[in-house]
Amino acid sequence: MLKAYAEPKRCRSIMAQEGATQTMSTQTTIYPICEDRRSIDKEVTKHATDSVLKDTSKQQVEANKPSKIPLFSKATKKETKDITLYNLFHKHWIQERVLGEGGDGIVYLYQSRKQQSKCIAVKIPRNNSISARNGLVQEVKNLCLLEPHDHILDMCHATGGWWPCGPAIFLPVCELGDLISYRESWCAQQASERKPKHVSEVTIWKLFRDMALALNYIHHELGSGIRYVHNDFKPANILVVTPPGHTEHETLPEEPIFKLSDFARLTTWPTPTGQRAQGFDGTPEYAPPKLEQIAPVQPSADIWGLGATLQFMALGIHPIQSQEAFVLERKAQAKPYPDLEDKREWMSEYWRQRIPTVFRPIHVAKAVLCKEHDLHVPIDYQPYSARLGYWYAQLWKPIAYRPKASKLASLAIPHMDDQIERIKKLRQTRKKISD
Repeated sequence: MLKAYAEPKRCRSIMAQEGATQTMSTQTTIYPICEDRRSIDKEVTKHATDSVLKDTSKQQVEANKPSKIPLFSKATKKETKDITLYNLFHKHWIQERVLGEGGDGIVYLYQSRKQQSKCIAVKIPRNNSISARNGLVQEVKNLCLLEPHDHILDMCHATGGWWPCGPAIFLPVCELGDLISYRESWCAQQASERKPKHVSEVTIWKLFRDMALALNYIHHELGSGIRYVHNDFKPANILVVTPPGHTEHETLPEEPIFKLSDFARLTTWPTPTGQRAQGFDGTPEYAPPKLEQIAPVQPSADIWGLGATLQFMALGIHPIQSQEAFVLERKAQAKPYPDLEDKREWMSEYWRQRIPTVFRPIHVAKAVLCKEHDLHVPIDYQPYSARLGYWYAQLWKPIAYRPKASKLASLAIPHMDDQIERIKKLRQTRKKISD
């Protein structure tokens, strides 16, 4: 649920992994550095994960007990150890600012005291609540299922011992922020150059491509007969990194690397025997149709979320029914509705869950969008190509016809790569003619 693990330009493309490892080398750490996880036996990782769960369960028990704790009790010793680890880390790293907040956790940006170019993100439970701690424990377990992948945000490190409460997850910092902040920065850059505040078609193809690969990985490549659903696919959970070879440091890259993040709600599909089925647990503005939100949630919900995210990228609005159209529909059904002027009521969870996501084509004229597709806000929009519009529309089809991530990876991605190259060549040709 976190918005971004963003980083200032002075921390560009540095993961600071070795610094975090050096800091904690004198303490008992629970999870290995991501690049070493391939060579570690799965049973070791499972045992480590169980240790975090056990530690957190102990913390919960202690939290619910009366406060008559002896001076040298086990709980006191553990707290002392957690404070020692916390203090040791802060000898090497300085807290800069908050990067993002969500229901489960809060993420801080830290900078190395020795090398200011090194930064790392640290995610800890929000408000020291038991539910938040459980959420982060689950996220660590889920992250241990993932091998390094070009389009998945991998954790650098994690520990159960952290003051005032654990676990703490150490993550690489993505210098261009999340998809929302990247889009805002791109449009601002366009405006400064007196160009339309319009996201490049190359960028949208690249986003489509990278996220299709990320979803194919968690849907199809994590285990034999086992698939996983991200269950909270949205722009705020897609982080953006400068690609290697980008030399124009003063400008945003048109083809950055997009990475899927926040795996706290990763859900197994089909539901294993003996486990309770999990329904959709993501953000209402990017939720699939109501029937698809009922347990068990399926991988197709992520595909719908990808379509909704591409609409946001193209149009710059949440992919939901407009407030005006929602009120008219509720009036016709003789159902209650919020006041159009009451912004606070519209932001309540009750109404957010009742406003549906809606398909809007991205290859038609703005006049068509306004007249036929419920577009009621001014946007700086130019139609995208019919090919992009076609593949984008496939993501919004009924569940029986919606393409799987494996189909997108095998059939659509080669086409996407060709389209990106065609657009680049066409630009070069036009530039030569104009020169």
